[in-house]
Amino acid sequence: MSYNANTALDLVKARKERAGVDTPAPLVSYWTQRIAAAAAELESKGIILEDTVGDNSLVADLAVERINNRDNPKHDPEWLRTMIRERWFHQTRQTT
Repeated sequence: MSYNANTALDLVKARKERAGVDTPAPLVSYWTQRIAAAAAELESKGIILEDTVGDNSLVADLAVERINNRDNPKHDPEWLRTMIRERWFHQTRQTT
């Protein structure tokens, strides 16, 4: 099971204040690629994504952070680092 890319895209649109608005195809394509990159980044950290509200939100939050801060990807806000860390801890507790 994996995250839901369509749900993540809807969440990104909401965070970017484009929910319910016709969004140009190139922008949707760019956001979709950033979502895939965010999911790959989380998976490279050992997180096995699932189609849950939490995981879809985490992917969208990371994607929006990368979109908004392209020039500074290594300085994530504390709330995002905490969410990623807590998600990883939750997963490791369930698999042991």
